[in-house]
Amino acid sequence: MKIHPIWSICVIIRACLAYIVYRFGNTNKYIWYGLIALLLFIGLPFFYNGYYGSNNETQIARVFWHDARYIHGLLYTTSALYLIAGNVLNSSLLIATDLIFSIIYRIMTDR
Repeated sequence: MKIHPIWSICVIIRACLAYIVYRFGNTNKYIWYGLIALLLFIGLPFFYNGYYGSNNETQIARVFWHDARYIHGLLYTTSALYLIAGNVLNSSLLIATDLIFSIIYRIMTDR
């Protein structure tokens, strides 16, 4: 399995995002709005790229996760909806679930 170094940065950022949502998701309304916007900003383009993109794309390296884009989009937008509803724990858990899914997907596809 050939792993690009930027993927490890992506994993770290998503782990930090899960913690930030858990820790600061209900502390201040401006942080709350910002986190919701960030989660939607991350999640909605996954749906767009899932529909309009393909595995022939290149983002630093060739894209292999095209089939998983809808799952990532669903997890992030649902996380934003949970945060809107005030359920910080489930919002954070969905981001962590996305992280675990990414690791398992990479191992299972051996890419």
